[in-house]
Amino acid sequence: MIVHKKLIKFLAETDMSKYEFSKRSGIPRSTLRSILKNPDYNIGENNIFKIITGMGIEPPELFMEEGKGIFVIRIDEVKLLELYRKSANDEKIRILAYTQACYDHSSQVSE
Repeated sequence: MIVHKKLIKFLAETDMSKYEFSKRSGIPRSTLRSILKNPDYNIGENNIFKIITGMGIEPPELFMEEGKGIFVIRIDEVKLLELYRKSANDEKIRILAYTQACYDHSSQVSE
């Protein structure tokens, strides 16, 4: 449903015709019509990448809602995030302060 809304908004804001978007993205016009008519249309992975290409955006941008975001993290960051989320609020404050101090120190050393 998010993709459906974003695509409609993109076409309206850019004043791009369905034909132009179809040519630009590589999505057949019949498929594009189906996506635009049916918010619950199962778009499929290949067409998602075509939509991203046609809109000239990065993959996470297609799925972001107003006021919400999607973040891509590396696998080595997952454990840190899991531990942070499990921590009590006072521990989170210490973790953030420690992380900031480490960053500040490494920034000063590299100068």
